Amino acid sequence: MYWLTKSSNIQRDFRSWQLKLNSNVFACNETQESVTVHEVYKVDETMPILTTPVGVWSSMLGLVMTSTHVWERRSDLQGITLTAAIAHVTVFNVVALVVQVTVQCSACHASWNAHWHAGPVCLTRIRH
Repeated sequence: MYWLTKSSNIQRDFRSWQLKLNSNVFACNETQESVTVHEVYKVDETMPILTTPVGVWSSMLGLVMTSTHVWERRSDLQGITLTAAIAHVTVFNVVALVVQVTVQCSACHASWNAHWHAGPVCLTRIRH
């Protein structure tokens, strides 16, 4: 699920939200010429809210979004260590592999699961 809301003060407006590293929350603030879209998240629930500009809309150019992947933008974990373990591996044949990974945050012990499919060319995430 994705959330998009208008905000002139992200720190104040999102103070009560339970944001996580993998939150899909976006805030827009506008000027007379443009609207800037920021992703809003926390590395850990005890840490400050972080924002990254991910796009700008203007009447001349429309919406221009960053091409940087979300996990590249959020790669600074500010001292938090994530540990991952392979929980399940299923081999379908010689050229395909399904991997389930459980990721856990060392600070807050929150965890989430991710599934990947490895084909003959690359490793890609299966979205559920």
